[in-house]
Amino acid sequence: MASRRSAFEAHRPTENGEHLVSEDKTSQPPAAYRPSVQLTSMTVVVVFCSIAAIAFLAGATTGPVFWGDVPPKWEHPRPENRLKTGSWDSRRIQSHYARKDILVAMVSSSNRLSLVQSSRKWRKGMQTFIALEKPFEELQHDELPRGFKEGIEEHNETFGVFEDLNVDDPRWHKAGDIRAVMTPFMANKTIGTNNFKYVLYGDDDTVFFPENVLDLVNGLDHEMPYFMTDCIWFPEKEGDRDIYVHPDRKAPRCLPCGYEDPLMHRPWGSTVPQPSWNATPACPCTQEALCEMDNLNMFTDCNWNYWRPGFWYFIHGGAGAIMSQGLFLRGEYDDVQHYVRSKGYYGSGDSTITETIQVLLGILPTDPGYGYFRRHIQSFDPGWKGAQIKGIEDEDTRDMGNDPVGVITRLEKAIAGTCGDECEDELAHIVTVHIRNRYSKEDVEKHDLAKDKALKHVPKDHRPAVHLHHRLADLWQQYAALRIGNSTSNDMALGGPPEAGDITKAASV
Repeated sequence: MASRRSAFEAHRPTENGEHLVSEDKTSQPPAAYRPSVQLTSMTVVVVFCSIAAIAFLAGATTGPVFWGDVPPKWEHPRPENRLKTGSWDSRRIQSHYARKDILVAMVSSSNRLSLVQSSRKWRKGMQTFIALEKPFEELQHDELPRGFKEGIEEHNETFGVFEDLNVDDPRWHKAGDIRAVMTPFMANKTIGTNNFKYVLYGDDDTVFFPENVLDLVNGLDHEMPYFMTDCIWFPEKEGDRDIYVHPDRKAPRCLPCGYEDPLMHRPWGSTVPQPSWNATPACPCTQEALCEMDNLNMFTDCNWNYWRPGFWYFIHGGAGAIMSQGLFLRGEYDDVQHYVRSKGYYGSGDSTITETIQVLLGILPTDPGYGYFRRHIQSFDPGWKGAQIKGIEDEDTRDMGNDPVGVITRLEKAIAGTCGDECEDELAHIVTVHIRNRYSKEDVEKHDLAKDKALKHVPKDHRPAVHLHHRLADLWQQYAALRIGNSTSNDMALGGPPEAGDITKAASV
């Protein structure tokens, strides 16, 4: 099982041993004298047992390498044993976070508030900061979705303003790009750095799965500056031209500080598809840390060769990211705003926020880790449909995520008990899904929309995305309740819950 160890002090991993072997031994009665033949037999048995014990301990400390390079086997967390698998050993967790420690930083606009409203189902118990292009107080009654104002206090929502950008090429630049860059920094300034531990950054059509978010961050140290996602844009060659793909395993990234995984002990090429970036733990993920990992000739004397943050190497904003409190302690809002405004040329929101965080805060993306070693896992916005080319903006890009229907299908199977091992593992580690409002109508049947009574007062263009939001949130609640219920029952049958890291408590706060 993989594990994370909190290790912010001195920016080094803890040195606690991962495998503890009890030294308690059951006392044995004095051995009676036996003839020499029997003594020889006993000696053989003792030597054999000693060799077996040494082999066992070597296997426990070195992992599968001791036994040779056997094909990797995944750990498949079914609902009944979810607490005993995953990305770390729950008994070693020293940090315990709950929904109240999470701040959602969401970029939107005044004409998309129906999408914001639909996300309230999964945002329960979390603070939310919503960035608009004009003050919320100036919006007229008929500009707001029905019942929107009544739910603001209940869902702990705060609104901020950052103006639209005048765009030149709508394929690459959107009016809200600069607002997307500033949203997490506005949220930090408005809410206060000491009032949250982690920020969930995404669009108003990005869905987070809170129980899995807590699963992930409960193994991390919020004071370590994290900019976390595994959905990163990077170029691939297609003939004589560059095609820009997300997610791309070539994109430089680190693993979390102190991260450990049994598959790390195998030869690298046996678990990580080639060519991939050779990610290793970093405390935190800086350019210097990436330079030490460089296996794709990205650096010369630790300076970027060609592809660099902001130049087709950046996170995918719609897939979302998790940012720690420690990240925001590294910079001031005014410095970020000045840098973004003074650039002169605005790339996409995705490219600009990645560049800004690297230049001003010195931090680059960290991969959650578990999926890095398991090819079937994509935590942030997984896709099972393959590369998608849906519009003019996709001519030179390949969207390998954006599959809300695929997530819905897996959730339905999991609830019915027909999901299967790999499917269960995918759901156990999924963190986000991007609905992508402008393409969502292709994913929804008309009769499904007709059955969703909550869409009656939703603008027509947003109905498919809102419906998908409702469906994902409802199914996730059912799945999470089933998973937690089964885990709790299994824990009680085994004599009680784990000593620490009890996600069932965190999820209910």
